[in-house]
Amino acid sequence: DLDVSTPVKALLVLTPVAVSDAVSPLVDAMRALARARGSERRIDDLLGLAPAVADPAPETVRDTAAGADAALDARPSAAAYGRGDVQLRDVSASWTGERTDLAPTDLAVEPGTSIAVTGANGSGKSTLLAVLARHLDPTSGSYRLDGTDALDLPLAEARSHVAVVDDETHVLATSLRNNLTLARPDATDDAVDDALAAAGLGDLRRELPDGLDTLLGAGGRGLSGGERARLGIARAHLSERPLVLLDEPVAHLDPPTARAVVEDLTSLTSRTGTRSGARTIIMVTHRDDGADLFDRVVEVRRPPSATMAPTAVTQPDDRTHGTGRLFRQGR
Repeated sequence: DLDVSTPVKALLVLTPVAVSDAVSPLVDAMRALARARGSERRIDDLLGLAPAVADPAPETVRDTAAGADAALDARPSAAAYGRGDVQLRDVSASWTGERTDLAPTDLAVEPGTSIAVTGANGSGKSTLLAVLARHLDPTSGSYRLDGTDALDLPLAEARSHVAVVDDETHVLATSLRNNLTLARPDATDDAVDDALAAAGLGDLRRELPDGLDTLLGAGGRGLSGGERARLGIARAHLSERPLVLLDEPVAHLDPPTARAVVEDLTSLTSRTGTRSGARTIIMVTHRDDGADLFDRVVEVRRPPSATMAPTAVTQPDDRTHGTGRLFRQGR
């Protein structure tokens, strides 16, 4: 038998453990490297995509830090804000160019009108909002915003008409004031308070011990789902933009809260005194909560086959006091 001293025996036992401890981080590092390379490929793919929108502006200020700061700080003059009049004629759209994500659509929305847009998943509701917000160029048809071809306007000017509220309002880890004024940096505290009241957050504002200086988000006061939705609506109100587009803002709320949020939302159409007067509201939803509060409810339907010719169909809705708008759909 090999006579091995106790220290050597201990070394033989502990060496595999030490080697394992040394190698394990290398395994994690290799996995991280593989993920990083995968992320690099996806970023390269994104950078190689053609822009979803074309900016007709002849000059842009993107080359210098000063130019970028100026672009962020710039706010359109009052004359740049229209009335929120929307006219779509035979508008279709595609995200990839390989399939039609929005069938040819006609839509006319008068200023100060509230519209609920419904439809099955994949019918093109969110794509419609992307076209209206100038986040996606239509592949056919015409889009007029306040009487002007929206595609002829510089992107910054076209988007200055529009406020967008997503289904998940992002809450910044900063004060309540800063969470609102990112939509309008020059807003006064009185204007912020008015926006909070318009969105149904007046009671919350009065309950906060530090008022507008109360910290929200990570390390601060948390907000419920309904409060987050209302925060997004308050930002839209403070922005004073005449056209407000909302993509499923009450999707994750219980029915009573969803209806209460929609009530505050639709009340914005009757509020005046801002640069644009009353707002035009277009909200995508798959729920019936508060649908009766809108002036009109219209439905988007995806054609069963992209090769089928679209036909014009009127979708009335007896839950509203208006008639349904005209959509062109495949049959």
